[in-house]
Amino acid sequence: KILIVDDEPDARRFLSLILRINRYDPIEAPSGQAALVQAAAARPGLILLDVMMPRMDGYETCLRLKADPGTADVPVVMVSAKSQPSEIAAGLRAGADAYLLKPVDVDRLLELVGRLALGR
Repeated sequence: KILIVDDEPDARRFLSLILRINRYDPIEAPSGQAALVQAAAARPGLILLDVMMPRMDGYETCLRLKADPGTADVPVVMVSAKSQPSEIAAGLRAGADAYLLKPVDVDRLLELVGRLALGR
């Protein structure tokens, strides 16, 4: 299972479609708060995490996921249009394993998923 976290329904649908076509099992969360619940319950093999979300952004969500012993080992790929080196560095400091820029390059997405996803 791959957890897609994004407050934009179209972005979640796009990533879900790509993953399903490539025989992955996507699940979705519309917020950081929902992601924490879903990740604990579903134990995904990878989390694709949007940075810009209301209330709890991707940085805070990632910090919380990595602080929880139940989800600390789950790889996180931050997905964002924020392309400044300082923003990418902030994502990696928060615990992200990789950073993927929007608009999403499908080949890069699939390479990261194939390399990072835990076999759960």
